[in-house]
Amino acid sequence: MGWRAVGLGLLAGVVYLLVGPASVDNAFGALATALLHGRLVVPDGSSMELVPRGDGFSYVPFPPIPALPFLPFSAAGIDGVNPLLTAVAGGAAVALAYALLRGLEVRPAPATWITAGLGGSLLWIAGTGGTWLYAQVLALAFALGGLNLAVRERAPLLAGLLLGLAAGSRLPAGLSLPLFAYLYRGSWARLAQLGVGVALVALPIVAYNVARFGSPVDFGYGAILSWNGVPTVRGEQWYADGILSLTYIPRSLAVMLFSGYAVVTQPPWLRPDWSGLSIALTAPIFLLAVSAWHWRLGAVALGTAVLVMLPNWAHGNWGFYQYGYRYLVDAMPALLVALALLYQERVPRLLIATVGLGAVVNAYGLWADAINFISGPTV
Repeated sequence: MGWRAVGLGLLAGVVYLLVGPASVDNAFGALATALLHGRLVVPDGSSMELVPRGDGFSYVPFPPIPALPFLPFSAAGIDGVNPLLTAVAGGAAVALAYALLRGLEVRPAPATWITAGLGGSLLWIAGTGGTWLYAQVLALAFALGGLNLAVRERAPLLAGLLLGLAAGSRLPAGLSLPLFAYLYRGSWARLAQLGVGVALVALPIVAYNVARFGSPVDFGYGAILSWNGVPTVRGEQWYADGILSLTYIPRSLAVMLFSGYAVVTQPPWLRPDWSGLSIALTAPIFLLAVSAWHWRLGAVALGTAVLVMLPNWAHGNWGFYQYGYRYLVDAMPALLVALALLYQERVPRLLIATVGLGAVVNAYGLWADAINFISGPTV
């Protein structure tokens, strides 16, 4: 990794650490402490979303990999490191994004601009952290690390391990596997190593689920304690058709593509909403990626991005606590590959304009939150 990638990553990490609202709620710190004591349960109330057992302890209903970076801090009795870990993961993602673009033969100038667009899109997410956003940013860093190896056709076992860690942080990230497999095509040995790397993470997580809920695929999402007057989240109105349903897709697409500001009568006249804001405003650079469909690699990358997003679109929760549409983070590695095909040599004005718009809109969100000018979710 070159000096420019490292510099961009360090700059982004410092910005994320300094400017974000820095959520302190993080279930993974409590899970790390529990794991160090040989337990799979955390005390009730350790986080906002848990699966209670009825004995004063609860399960953490998320893939467990994000607890691993907490282990040394938990062992040392150090709390409150969630903002630091999220900022580090965000900075690493930015550095790895630039390295990925360079690995795809993008010139330094357009690679820098595209990476800046990624940084602007991550500004709110990596600056805020918390249980959900930290896991997403960590998954992005792992996926980009593995993709860096895949585009260079190196170390498929390690690439698979990193993809497994990404999926073990945020499940939809694992659906990037087709893009990885395409990049290692032509060698059954490399594809086998890729699969083994993924399995090295997947199998312990399967055992983790069996130990908790008796099923290899049950993370406990449907049993999460509700804060909305019903026993579990399954009773909440936005899960009327279950946790996942194809009927939710139009609603999710509407938030992702068309959600905007509310106009109010007092300054600054535009009120963001926690329910989300269109990626056309907060992450417009990624809309440009659709133009890469006519390259074979571009079509694979875009198809992979859609595959990754399907469980997000079909989820009853469309993001809620977000400025923008946070689920897009899961598809960013694939979308970066598509962008690399479009802007290898030069920096057109359209690229500059989209990067600038995303940065301004996300900075506005941080300011609006700082003055408590963001409304609650519209549901």
